[in-house]
Amino acid sequence: MIREGHVRVVWINSNDTIATPRHSVTFACYETPEEFGDHKSKAIVGEAELLRFLHLINVDADDLKTGSRVLRERGYVEFANIVLSDELLVNFDLSNCLSGEHWRFARRINALHIRQEDLL
Repeated sequence: MIREGHVRVVWINSNDTIATPRHSVTFACYETPEEFGDHKSKAIVGEAELLRFLHLINVDADDLKTGSRVLRERGYVEFANIVLSDELLVNFDLSNCLSGEHWRFARRINALHIRQEDLL
């Protein structure tokens, strides 16, 4: 399934401008959690590695330039309307994609598990 959302990048150690930059990257799907599943953060070390990753997920070159400047100024930046497949989200470690029927099934299993524990 194809997902659309925004990517948020936080410069974790922005107060130490001498250290190698460490970033946390999160994909926030525009769909409800029931349809998308859990969001995960991805740790990325180094500015070059961050730019490479953002290029891989199809962030536009002009947005990368502007985003890099905003990240240095604010310590965080968001890129809107990023479109990724469930497979890419899982491969990039940005989601535990359980969609639609799979998500509902997992919730039912968890509910059954809780009920069984309550009985013991």
